[in-house]
Amino acid sequence: MQCVEQALPYGGQVTISHTNGRWQLDLVSERFLIDPDLWSYFEAGSKDQKNHADTIPAHVQFLLLPMHANAQGRRVAFSQNDASVNLLV
Repeated sequence: MQCVEQALPYGGQVTISHTNGRWQLDLVSERFLIDPDLWSYFEAGSKDQKNHADTIPAHVQFLLLPMHANAQGRRVAFSQNDASVNLLV
């Protein structure tokens, strides 16, 4: 939810569902704030451990989500378009 909160600083709607053992968060807003560097942590193999040293405490959730998902045998998937953002864990 902390990742979602940063994506919606201007407000919006979040729908959370659980289907087939996976959590899905659907965000809808007129305006998003998506930092591509942070959200790229969700892409498998996009960042290696040495690049995490410059992550500030306010953004640690972007490191923790994929790490904990991986420990549970899950993968984080992220997609976006102009009107929505989708996060699947």
